[in-house]
Amino acid sequence: MAIWNVGSFSTHISNIVVPSNVPVSISGTTMDNIVSQKIAVVENYLGIDINSNAVEEKYQGVISNLATAEIIDIINAINNSVQSMSIAELSITNSSTNALAPSTLYKELGMQCLIQLQQRPRYKKVWGV
Repeated sequence: MAIWNVGSFSTHISNIVVPSNVPVSISGTTMDNIVSQKIAVVENYLGIDINSNAVEEKYQGVISNLATAEIIDIINAINNSVQSMSIAELSITNSSTNALAPSTLYKELGMQCLIQLQQRPRYKKVWGV
């Protein structure tokens, strides 16, 4: 992965959530705003500053997963009558049990990555014999 900006995230998410599934009302600026909000979530959680025009690789997965989850939630809210949805190679048909499964998966993955980023490596000085 290279250094990404907000638009790079939006393009990536549009490619994951098949473009035909992304309503016009959330593509473009709205999607960029969602990504910006997720950058702010990561910044606040970790207590750091992230340049939205040059997001480092170690933060890209977290931001991408959290933003993808929110976009899937919005698509589900807007298109409650959607019969099927494709996310990368995964295709889901509409039913009450699996409508939110991809969103939950992306949220959990994003939060796990965020927790891992927060953990600092611990070093212990060992005295030789």
